[in-house]
Amino acid sequence: MGEANRNREAVMAEAADWLARLDASDRDASLKEAFESWRAESPSHAVALARLKGAWELSGQLQPAAARPKPTNTPMQMKPGWLISAAAAAGAIILVVATADPTVSYATQVGERRVIELGQGQSLTLNTDSRVEVRRRRSGALVRLTRGEVLVTSRSGAPPIHLSAGSLNLQTSGSTFDMRLTPQGARVAVVVGTVPLPGQSGRSEAANAGDVADIQAGEVVGSVRPMPAEVQRTVAWRTGRLEFDGQTLGEVVAEFNRYNRTKLSVAPEVAALRIGGGYDIDSPDAFAASTARAFDLKLRHQDDTLEISR
Repeated sequence: MGEANRNREAVMAEAADWLARLDASDRDASLKEAFESWRAESPSHAVALARLKGAWELSGQLQPAAARPKPTNTPMQMKPGWLISAAAAAGAIILVVATADPTVSYATQVGERRVIELGQGQSLTLNTDSRVEVRRRRSGALVRLTRGEVLVTSRSGAPPIHLSAGSLNLQTSGSTFDMRLTPQGARVAVVVGTVPLPGQSGRSEAANAGDVADIQAGEVVGSVRPMPAEVQRTVAWRTGRLEFDGQTLGEVVAEFNRYNRTKLSVAPEVAALRIGGGYDIDSPDAFAASTARAFDLKLRHQDDTLEISR
């Protein structure tokens, strides 16, 4: 299956998800706002909606609002598991909607950031080169981080978000926090509210605003640490900045390389230099130039790489 077909199927799945959710909660203003935002993102979203609505109307499953029976105790008016087949003048449309709340994957490329509205005051912000799988449910979204980093935002009183990343599983509401996958597991940095984390021996450990925790084998390593300055540096990427306070040049170069296709490299003899300050996330050349001036270093361009050396 080609990339275009995979993208088209993903958009169709998102459109089906939105129609089912709107049918179940047509008076939810925040949901409608999130839906309009999604529809305006791309012309392909509007096309997918039109095709699905046409198919559902032809199959008799979707009725105009005025003709629809009043809701009963059953929360979902649309039934999952439909096989929809409709012949249109432009061609045959054959769609399979496996469930009313399919799992949808969202991803970003290198240097890209993306906001995913979940409705009810909840959202995910994907950082560069990241991927999540999302299944929306009335009882709370299921989110799995499979690559990179995500900022989770949930207003107080909203259904809990169930988040998994590697061996970590947590459930939270009314908080804002960053989660990044690491070679060892994951790191959590809490911006607002409280996030319950699995501690050792099955105990739960609360991470409050300004706290940072490293996760290995599904539990907190050591203890949750109050590091408010580190939390602010961790989420500076939201505003297109990278903030450093004593990291090595090697670590800083690795961080810039996460966001840019033009790569930096650093010679071993200068990799341990300590770096501080804030820099534009998409300007590795400017960072390299300022660092070279500050430490009297040399820069050498080679293809798409800029080397920093003595």
